[in-house]
Amino acid sequence: MECLGSSCPLVDDCFPERARTLAREADVVVTNHAMLGIAASGSPNVLPEHAVLVVDEAHELTDRVTAQATAELSLATVEHAARLTRRHGGLPTTDLDAAGQALAVALVELPEGRFPQGLPDAARDAVTAVRDAARTLLTALRPDAGTPRGPADGGRKMATGAVLALFEVTERMVADPAEGPRTVLWCARGEDRRGSTLTRLHAAPLAVQGLVRTNLLAGRASVLTSATLALGGSFDPVARSMGLTGTRAGRDAAAAARPTGEAVAASGAPGASAPRAAGVGVPGEGGTSPAATSPGAPAPASPDAAAGPRGPVPPPDVALPWRALDVGSPFDYRRQGILYTARHLPAPGREPATPAQLDELAGLVEAAGGRTLGLFSSRRAAEAAALALRERLDVPVLLQGDDVLPTLVRRFAESEETCLFGTLSLWQGVDVPGPTCRLVVIDRIPFPRPDDPVRAARSESVDRAGGNGFMTVSAAHAALLLAQGAGRLIRSLDDRGVVAVLDPRLATARYGEFLRRSLPDLWPTDDPALVRAALRRLAGPVGATASAPGR
Repeated sequence: MECLGSSCPLVDDCFPERARTLAREADVVVTNHAMLGIAASGSPNVLPEHAVLVVDEAHELTDRVTAQATAELSLATVEHAARLTRRHGGLPTTDLDAAGQALAVALVELPEGRFPQGLPDAARDAVTAVRDAARTLLTALRPDAGTPRGPADGGRKMATGAVLALFEVTERMVADPAEGPRTVLWCARGEDRRGSTLTRLHAAPLAVQGLVRTNLLAGRASVLTSATLALGGSFDPVARSMGLTGTRAGRDAAAAARPTGEAVAASGAPGASAPRAAGVGVPGEGGTSPAATSPGAPAPASPDAAAGPRGPVPPPDVALPWRALDVGSPFDYRRQGILYTARHLPAPGREPATPAQLDELAGLVEAAGGRTLGLFSSRRAAEAAALALRERLDVPVLLQGDDVLPTLVRRFAESEETCLFGTLSLWQGVDVPGPTCRLVVIDRIPFPRPDDPVRAARSESVDRAGGNGFMTVSAAHAALLLAQGAGRLIRSLDDRGVVAVLDPRLATARYGEFLRRSLPDLWPTDDPALVRAALRRLAGPVGATASAPGR
């Protein structure tokens, strides 16, 4: 179904329209990251006018904006626009249909993967033909000046929107990489609902910090909260990813003009009741910026500081004034948990799991008496571990995919002897306090896949600019996921246990220190005998009250 907007005959009964009307009248609006991503991607009017923005789980914001700003092109996309044009515009689509068929042929011949130098010639010609046909239809769909609007205008508007979206994505894809917007292009294949192979072209922005800065943060006070905004012990990586920093000259200018009411950022450790946060603020009306409303933040500069329309947006080279504050945690991590790095294991290779890793995993799970949340970097690794432990140990092992995730988490929480193994969905958001989860196992450092087109392009861009693409992109991504994964262990003041990382690079690689500084301050060790002894004590009848595993 397509939305006709205000032209729809059922607009008075439309829930989304009523919600938008109420949002425009409300003092506080609660929404989700998807809507923020749409607003940041160039449609700010999806949100009502606001002077203050509060974002929870802000570590996910740039990925959500990237997802919303990513467009795709396939034969189905072209056919959809053509169908709406014929139905609601009453126009023939001969040229667009022919261009779509030529595109389908070109896509079949394309290899999967990224195109750093732009599309190959044949694909570029096919996409250009689609763009030109869409441009012609846009002109034909434009209403004549002075023509009165009628009931059919809603359908025509719908057709125009589909053709315009098609034109815009094709325009992005055929832009000269040296002159046009910096876009990451790649080809991917999958299956449609009928099981047939579907080939798509994708276009994503190389960077989204400008979108986040300009469309979400600049001109208003903002508070960004998360348990994992400080990576490597610093808020700077996340601040850069959101466009808070500018050139050196811009930073100096911002520092000289920084208002007394600048925003504040607060942080606490994963699982803490006081969340980790980063806040940003820029001068609004009257030359002041309201303080962030995070724990420990000062009061706004004036009672009216948070009122009024959005303030001026500074140029991109000028840094937005921001502050960061770590508000701590109610947990005593060093007494409640151990960070165990299996330093004696070989570094992970291409195989999903090595025999040494499986032996180590079995020994840890046996010592813990089950009670294990296994976080794996791939589906194959989780399956290999689950199969091996089901054969070796007499404990229930649940595997992501055996059932819907909420059911698996509930079964895991209800039985202390049960283990739950899975991939990315378990690294964040799983909250199982108590004796059920005494051991969190991470099979390897979760670097992004080498064939991830967007992160690979961003890493290369940083390298070309003279920076360290690996640390800026790959290590920061891994640090964020490690912190989220390790945070699954200590969820209450009574929790005790072990986070076991079966990747020796956490202790031996040069980037290991950066990763360790991103984790909760657990008691570190690489002694397997000590860790097993601690897990056995915790699995005993008084394990729930053990105060210091391994000490």
